[in-house]
Amino acid sequence: MPNSEEEFFSGVSKPVNEELAKLFIRLDLMEQTGYGIPLVTEKYGRGVFEFLDFFLRVTIPFAFEIEAESQNGTQDGTQDGTQNDFDLWLENQIKNNPKITTEELAQLCGKGVRTIKRHISKLGHIRYVGSGYSGHWEIIERS
Repeated sequence: MPNSEEEFFSGVSKPVNEELAKLFIRLDLMEQTGYGIPLVTEKYGRGVFEFLDFFLRVTIPFAFEIEAESQNGTQDGTQDGTQNDFDLWLENQIKNNPKITTEELAQLCGKGVRTIKRHISKLGHIRYVGSGYSGHWEIIERS
């Protein structure tokens, strides 16, 4: 454990159980110690850390708004059944590049692959034709 906050923020780290830390590192369940704190402070600042008597509280802010289903809205969270901005963006990306993967869409928008798949499924008029990376997206015209 570091002796001061300055050592903590500079990345000085000594695990409480060194043998367990070595095992986690070998199993790829943990990175080398001392790297994470400077990385977090570089991205979010020191204010995300709160030092309390017996523990440390870390609060990382979300970079996006959590989408919640509206109680009075439709299944897609809109009030009148119209597409939201994200769904329109998603549809346009697929129109512009029918071979785009869900992984690429997720990287472009900063959301997870499961979120992308959920939105595509919810839209109902976009389908994937073919298998794996050899296929492509088709937008079914709505009548």
